[in-house]
Amino acid sequence: MGKIDKIIKDIASRSYKGNPWYEDFQKYFSEHEDNLIMYLIADTKLTGLPVNVYLDESGSYKILKHPLWIYFVNGDGKCLPLTVSDNPDIPVKDYEIFITYDELISLKSFVVTHKNSIKQFADGNLDSFEMADILRYSKQNYMVAESTNLLLEMGKLKSETTGLPVDI
Repeated sequence: MGKIDKIIKDIASRSYKGNPWYEDFQKYFSEHEDNLIMYLIADTKLTGLPVNVYLDESGSYKILKHPLWIYFVNGDGKCLPLTVSDNPDIPVKDYEIFITYDELISLKSFVVTHKNSIKQFADGNLDSFEMADILRYSKQNYMVAESTNLLLEMGKLKSETTGLPVDI
């Protein structure tokens, strides 16, 4: 485990210590696995992500009293949560990542980019068709199209996403 991973896990332990999902996530998940029916499966074709993700569509985070998170399929076939925030993290103790660092970064970037839509969806302010449209549109506009090393199109980054005073 790298130094940065240890720091991230240390921060998570201080933030979530004592919560059942943090202390023993596999036990928590096995007891609440049926709650995945309250999540929209957003597959790789829809999102452009390297792994499938599950988005809360019924406010289960309020019902189960945990932070708003998405589930992502870890490389071992099991799901792990990733908090929906400006700084997404994995709010569980003693986890092992089976996806690459780049894949994890793309998941975190996805969450940061879509955090408002994910929250609106979880709170019932967007339906599954609207959320799918948002994900499809985003995938089309943020993917870089390349052909024989020639850059054809690049997405626009909004100032709200980058924190810069202008869109780029």
